[in-house]
Amino acid sequence: MSISFLFGSSGINETGKTLDWNKETNIISYGSLNSVVLADVNSSRVIAILNGHKGKVSITKWLNNFLLTADSFGVLLLWKEIDNEWQVVCKIEDTEKNSINSLDFVVIKNSFLIAISNTQGMVQIFKCDNLSAPKELKKIQEFSFGYYKLIECVSLSILNNETVILAMANVQSKLLIYTSNVNEGNEFKIYQELRGHKDWIKTLDTIVFNDGKELFLASGSQDNYIRIWRFFTNKEKEIEIVLESVLGEHDGWIQSVSWWKKTNTKSQKEKIYLLSVSMDKTMLIWKQDPKSKIWVSHVRVGDSGRYKQLGYLGGCFGPNGKSIIAHGFKGFLGLYSKKNKEWIPQMTVTGHFDIVNEIAWDSNGDYLISVSDDETSRLFSKWKDLKEKKQNSEYLETFYEIARPQIHGYSLKTIDYINNNTPNLYISGADESFLRVYEGTTTFVKTINAISKTNYKPSNNLLGAILPPLKLSSRTIYEKKIENEKEKENENENEKKNKKKKINIEEDEEIEITFPVYDSPPIQDDLQNKTLWPEVQKMYGHENPVLSVRASHNGKLIISSAKSMHQRDNYFIVWETENWQLVQKIQEHKSEIIKTDFSFDDSFLISISRDRTFVLYDVVNSFKVINKIKEHSMPIIDCCWSPDHYFFVTGSRDKAIKGWILDKEKLTIKNVFNYEASDEISCLNFAPKMFNDSLYLAIGLKSGKIEILQLNVDIEKQSCSMVTNNKVFFPEKHFFTQPVNSIKWCINNSSKEVLLACCGGFTIKIFNVFF
Repeated sequence: MSISFLFGSSGINETGKTLDWNKETNIISYGSLNSVVLADVNSSRVIAILNGHKGKVSITKWLNNFLLTADSFGVLLLWKEIDNEWQVVCKIEDTEKNSINSLDFVVIKNSFLIAISNTQGMVQIFKCDNLSAPKELKKIQEFSFGYYKLIECVSLSILNNETVILAMANVQSKLLIYTSNVNEGNEFKIYQELRGHKDWIKTLDTIVFNDGKELFLASGSQDNYIRIWRFFTNKEKEIEIVLESVLGEHDGWIQSVSWWKKTNTKSQKEKIYLLSVSMDKTMLIWKQDPKSKIWVSHVRVGDSGRYKQLGYLGGCFGPNGKSIIAHGFKGFLGLYSKKNKEWIPQMTVTGHFDIVNEIAWDSNGDYLISVSDDETSRLFSKWKDLKEKKQNSEYLETFYEIARPQIHGYSLKTIDYINNNTPNLYISGADESFLRVYEGTTTFVKTINAISKTNYKPSNNLLGAILPPLKLSSRTIYEKKIENEKEKENENENEKKNKKKKINIEEDEEIEITFPVYDSPPIQDDLQNKTLWPEVQKMYGHENPVLSVRASHNGKLIISSAKSMHQRDNYFIVWETENWQLVQKIQEHKSEIIKTDFSFDDSFLISISRDRTFVLYDVVNSFKVINKIKEHSMPIIDCCWSPDHYFFVTGSRDKAIKGWILDKEKLTIKNVFNYEASDEISCLNFAPKMFNDSLYLAIGLKSGKIEILQLNVDIEKQSCSMVTNNKVFFPEKHFFTQPVNSIKWCINNSSKEVLLACCGGFTIKIFNVFF
């Protein structure tokens, strides 16, 4: 058995300096909780998720082919790719664990300097003497400005190849310029103090031009202005600093400035551009007019639709200056590329920006749905780009987010796919006392058929859904019924023109919106606004927030449980999907019910609870209790039935996994297997069928590790043994930094691929499993 990484998704942190773009490899990096995500811009695919930080990753910055990352615990890591594996080659750790809020570097011959600032007003300078093979970062200088003179950002650059410029901006709106001579040592001394901004300076960036003889320093502030300062050496060989320009077209805080230089290979003329990113939801590209020398904005992109983002937090240029990327609140990541003199939004990586709680595969294994504390559900499916596959022999079919079925006002906690006569149907539970059922639209069916080359057929007249302001329930938009051939022709013509529909959101507001069919993964704005699924059912019965939901394999029954505030709340509800009615409430536990699971033939049900017991029910006989057992020493966290045996396992916080065989005739239970994991159990799931005459059990642990056990079960002899030689530990690079909250297998009906999906923290990973 072997495992290969297929897909990763993880949202970006809401910190201004967490995003950077490697101009040589075309790879972007960003922090996602306490992991570092590397994504290929060309394919919009996550290629690696690096684990090494314990604090929230606040900064990533590329140093040639090295990567600098810093976190909220005061840890700075220097990464390098060695033999296709990213490894930490240097580490700096603040003993007081003060969060790093800014860093920059400058290369000097075969060495480099790093400047970092923290939230206690400290600025430290480190030096590495070997750029090609760094082994140690030595502290050479330290400044202490105090908490009330906090340094918000730092910048390092070199002028005339001999003077290192250290610029520091503080919360008192001052720019402090320090200099150091390369030939005389590395000690920085105060050179000048620049004033002009009226509020905090949030960002700095420098660029050297004119063969290194001149330098531009751009500073962006909360006063909504950008100031450009020019550094040069006068005839007396002294550094002069002049204010080049003040840029003021933004209506919000300046969050990020970034330079880019284009050099004509023939004339050697340089064109310099500046990207500014603001909380006013726009990005501007500035350039200097060659005649008047006035800096003007010639490109403006951003969010101008009805559903606006909250503003941008940071951004940067791409390798050739024809692409820009920015990130904002709620995990927003926007990529724009220049095509035919227009800047067009492009597809990019997406992901949850809060804890992912559970995932569920559809019955065919075509797509995966996830729910998160970020109050959204997201649907991921394979993009089978046939044109790219013909042109590129290394093309890899992988998953992309193609829909965002649910955008809610509460944290989404649980989800399950309903496999009944209605395709594309799922049920979810949030931090509220009722369940919601969602059904895929005709637009979604056409989209997934186009993107993933599936063969779903529309089963309803649901065109799309919208979410009115201050509402929790989506509003359904129906397709127009076509009465005759003439109307059909008109409808086809409208579809070709992508005609907009007028929709009344509120009594005094009307908008026009389209629900297009996509043949490639949608961009961020479309995912947010045009891929919602209609809510087709609400199910009332619980008094407290829903904790778990599970659908039977035939889709006829649903079991749900909720958080327990009193003894009377320790029950689960049985629902019928034929009329979505409550059938009965069953209370057998003394504490809240964490999970339930159906046997492979839906004849039996198991429920587990914090009271350390599990209860087995006979579903056919109106959920009659067969047995109630208490064997674990701590609360049971998860349970799972095997795919074709009356064999199930329970996992607990006591690190123990116990296997049980049910005698269907005698209705007795026997403990036949015991295993102790390396940490507390957080989730369990069996592979959907037997391989090599064995069962495969995937185990997610609280530490973020994943184990897979190969089990040989003999129902007749009532025995179970583990094949010790085939116990699989995932490679450390695929571990999670947070507890594994959910783990699910599936077999794709068309490709017969065996896929294993798991989630923890902000991250979802999908693996190919080969037997």
